[in-house]
Amino acid sequence: MTFHASIAQGADLSIQRLAFQAADNALQRGDSVSISEFRDYPLYPYLIFRDLDQRLDQLPAADVRAFLQTYADSPPARRLRPAWLRQLASAQRWVEFLQDYQPGGDVAIECWRRQALLNTDRVDEALQAIEQLWMSATALPDACDPLFKLWQERGGLTVERTWQRFDLAMGKGERRLARYLQGLLPAAADRAMAELWLQVDENPRLILETGRFANNNPHTSDILIHGLQRWSRSDSVTAAAVLDTLKQRYRLPENQVAQLERTLALFVASRGQPDGLTRLTALPPQQVNAAVREWRVRASLRRGDWNLALKWLDALSPEESEVAQWQYWRARTLEALGNKSGAQAIYSQLAGKRDYHGFLAADRLARPYQINHVPLQVPAQELDALEERLPGLQRARELYLLGRGWEARVEWGYAIRNLADDDLKTAAKLAHRWGWHDQSILTLARTGYWDDLELRFPLPHRDQVFTRAQGENIDPAWIYAVMRQESIFQSDVKSPAGALGLMQLMPATGQRIARDLQLSLPDNYALLQADTNILLGAHYLRYALDKLQGNPLLATAAYNAGLEAVTQWLPNQGDQEADLWAETIPYEETRTYVKRVMEYATIYQQRLGQSSDGSMKTRMKPVQPNS
Repeated sequence: MTFHASIAQGADLSIQRLAFQAADNALQRGDSVSISEFRDYPLYPYLIFRDLDQRLDQLPAADVRAFLQTYADSPPARRLRPAWLRQLASAQRWVEFLQDYQPGGDVAIECWRRQALLNTDRVDEALQAIEQLWMSATALPDACDPLFKLWQERGGLTVERTWQRFDLAMGKGERRLARYLQGLLPAAADRAMAELWLQVDENPRLILETGRFANNNPHTSDILIHGLQRWSRSDSVTAAAVLDTLKQRYRLPENQVAQLERTLALFVASRGQPDGLTRLTALPPQQVNAAVREWRVRASLRRGDWNLALKWLDALSPEESEVAQWQYWRARTLEALGNKSGAQAIYSQLAGKRDYHGFLAADRLARPYQINHVPLQVPAQELDALEERLPGLQRARELYLLGRGWEARVEWGYAIRNLADDDLKTAAKLAHRWGWHDQSILTLARTGYWDDLELRFPLPHRDQVFTRAQGENIDPAWIYAVMRQESIFQSDVKSPAGALGLMQLMPATGQRIARDLQLSLPDNYALLQADTNILLGAHYLRYALDKLQGNPLLATAAYNAGLEAVTQWLPNQGDQEADLWAETIPYEETRTYVKRVMEYATIYQQRLGQSSDGSMKTRMKPVQPNS
């Protein structure tokens, strides 16, 4: 079947867009398309790519190479080359494979390259440094098998290397690969030790059974350390005590023990355990890093021991001491110790900054926030000139408008990769003009220009945000702040954990909220619809607020870490000041998340024309004990 597309000369882009979509769909169906009619449309290379990709097994090499050369500086060419190389490898066209090969990160293609070298009588070159390729913590593609077989036949696969890779696999939780490697160990004793390692991985408490371990076995310490690491993920307090016991029983490597002691001390301290600060303090100087120095301060603050907090603030490195976070806590500590003038001098310096600690400092001084907006001045003709100069930007815009977000972001990133700061600022303004806010924000950030608040804190989906904020009786600035932190306004984004859309809802959470609202979600991808995502996300914020003392600070933390975790972090007795509670959140990700959302909500209040005076105080209420 032949698909006919007729585009009038000079037709506007909206018409060309519709014709392109129809032609692209036709090519995916296997229909014939007259591609040449799209020569003047920015996405013309994508149609050629689609056509070639559908017929790679039938094409002469010259046709593919012509495309790779003509569009070498475009993502479609970078997508076609791996597909072409896979086709050449499948057909065992090894000479052509080597001719068209370019280095990349695809392990299968690298192994095919080595196969091509083998099949063109370049054996030594094919096996060069192959042990580095084999030493992977994850399973490798089948394309590598012929190479590894030859390497093994030549004596390259030693018992020591097998154990090294087994260790890597266990460290990554790749049990299936570890089982395979266990079978490669020639000695029964080695296989038995590998089996013990696998058992400890499944049940770390086995490390307490002394009869299973011998001090003279070279792998005993590795298994014990692995078991402790596994144990610490579920119960760091008990794991720390077990480490104390095992140090008396076995000869454990000092470097591994020291590293584990530091890790466990940080876990114990961050969870608020009574001996956390003692463990941090007991670490030898060579094990003290930035995390240890910072948690010594936090643990002291959590105790309410201001003199000890000052001691550990003084122990920060000079660079750490200058960070706004620790300047603020030095001021808070001085204030608590009665040095009001010293505290106010620091607060005054911080209060001029437009950030979380600047806003907190301003509140301590009862001063208005300094929220300065200095827009970038870029003439419209410069925006047009940059777009005209870079075809990749034109392609990115079309892909964005067609809803092909992933491809659009790839095009954009490739187009701006080598731009100087002035052009990057222009590009950021250009993306903002298109309504492509995530790329505008990220591009501007590369320049270090932080004062254009219209670009950095845009107001998309305004009607939906205000409608949902009113319906849930919550602040629209808070919804915007969560969206800004969660997705940078990418409506189609999916996180590695599976969270979807503007407010990054997990599918199970989205379905549960939808049931609460008596709505029906046809599938999880309905969460990628902006209206639906904002509706459900706003309702979850209201739900968390109702469950957690009506405190937006706690509800924000729960949005990131979950209600259960936040409930466990509540003080045991007596109210805790909000800034102190936020600073001692155990999870670094949640700690950073909460601070950013509090900061962003304050800025969004200004962007929305609301009064910003005291806004941090309204969100950062004292945290009450768990009832």
